Amino acid sequence: MVTSSAVHQMHNGTRQRGIGRPAAMILVDSDHLRDWVRNSLLVLPESERNRARDRLLSGLRSGGLYIEEALLMLGIPAETPDDLSPSDLAMLVRYAHINSPATIARVRHDLAVLFARAKEEAAAEPSRAA
Repeated sequence: MVTSSAVHQMHNGTRQRGIGRPAAMILVDSDHLRDWVRNSLLVLPESERNRARDRLLSGLRSGGLYIEEALLMLGIPAETPDDLSPSDLAMLVRYAHINSPATIARVRHDLAVLFARAKEEAAAEPSRAA
């Protein structure tokens, strides 16, 4: 389970590394990016997570990434987008980050929105528990 403190730590790390800047998305460590994407997806409600997934997949595809080929290379047996877990999608983003930095530039806005929404959800989490 991803806690709100994990998401806050993730966002502190993005701020320290300057992830909000367009070019900085390419400079971040691939493993950190994978973790941020996975943790962010996990705190979102399912419907919002699905929309974020679809936006990311669309952006990766329009950026030139062959999704099915990348999933095969990663050993992810997903046949449809619905089959992708947050971890699977995070690994796909990591793969694109390593192998196609220009593709990541195409989804940086979608990633920034994802990170911001996750932070909002994590901040609202304590009030939901009350």
